[in-house]
Amino acid sequence: MFYVYLIKYPNGRPFYVGKGKKKRINRRLDNSGNGFFRRIIARIVAVGEQPIREIVFQTSDETEAFKEECRLITMYGRRDNGTGILTNLTNGGEGLTGHNPTVWARQKMRVAALGHIVSPETRHKIIMAQRGISRKPLSEKHRAKIGAALIGKIKSSETRLKLSTSLRGKSRKSPSIETREKLSIALKGRRFSDEWKEKLKQAALRRGMNPDYRLMQAEGTRRQWQDENRRVAYKQFQKDRWRTDGEYREKVSEAARLQAIDQWNDPIKRARLLEARKNARILKLKGGVYAIL
Repeated sequence: MFYVYLIKYPNGRPFYVGKGKKKRINRRLDNSGNGFFRRIIARIVAVGEQPIREIVFQTSDETEAFKEECRLITMYGRRDNGTGILTNLTNGGEGLTGHNPTVWARQKMRVAALGHIVSPETRHKIIMAQRGISRKPLSEKHRAKIGAALIGKIKSSETRLKLSTSLRGKSRKSPSIETREKLSIALKGRRFSDEWKEKLKQAALRRGMNPDYRLMQAEGTRRQWQDENRRVAYKQFQKDRWRTDGEYREKVSEAARLQAIDQWNDPIKRARLLEARKNARILKLKGGVYAIL
C-alpha cells in the first residue's frame, strides 16, 4: 500500500509533500538531506512543538501515488522557485520503490566511495544510530507517552509466531561469565521503590489475565524443563543457593509458611491436604511444610 502524506506546521499549514509506504511517514525529520526542510523542523522543535504528519491519499498503485504527489506539489507550489509554500526541491514523481541499480551503476558508486575515509566522530555517530541510541536523551514527557502506549500491550499469537519463525535457526549467545558477574554486581543491593513495585505487580497481573500469554509461558516452561542439562543445572543452582544464601532461605521458608497457612485456612484446600496425607501423596518441603503432589 502506497500513500501520499503532508508535513505541516503546528498551525496546520503544509510545508512538505511526500510519497511513501509502510513506516516512511514516521521517519526522522531532522536528518533530511533538504537543508531548507531541516531548518523549519529545527525552528518548530525549538519552541517545544512537533510538526504534524498526515496521510492524505492511499492506493495500491505506486504510479497513482506519484501522480497525486505531483498534483499536490503543483497545487501548493514550491518556495525555492517562488511558486508557493512547500520546501520540496522537485515536482515529485521520482524515486521508484524497489529500484535496482545496474552492475555498471554499482561499479561507479563503488569507485566513487574508494578512498573515502570516515572520521572517528562520524563512525561513532553511525554506531550510536545503528544501536538505536538517540543523540539526545528522551524527555520525561516522551518516556511517559511510550510507557502509556505499551501498558497492557500483548503480542498476538500471529505476531509471536512470526517472531519465532524469523529467529529460528539463529544462534543467540548467552552472556559470558564475565558479563554475568558485571550484571550481578550492578544489580546487587538494588532496591525498588514501593511505587515501582506496584507498577511491576499490576503489569504482571495484566499479563497473567491474558490466556495467550499464560499458554505461551506454560509452553516455554515445558520446553525448558525437557532439557536434561538445563534441569540438572537449575536443580544444582537451587541447592547451592539454599546452602549459601541465608536471606534466600528465610524468604523461601516464610513464603512456604504463609502458603501452608493459606491452604489450611481454606476448607477445600484443607480437605484435599488431609486426603492426600491419608493416601501418602504428600511431599515434605524444607522448613517442615507439606504440599500436595
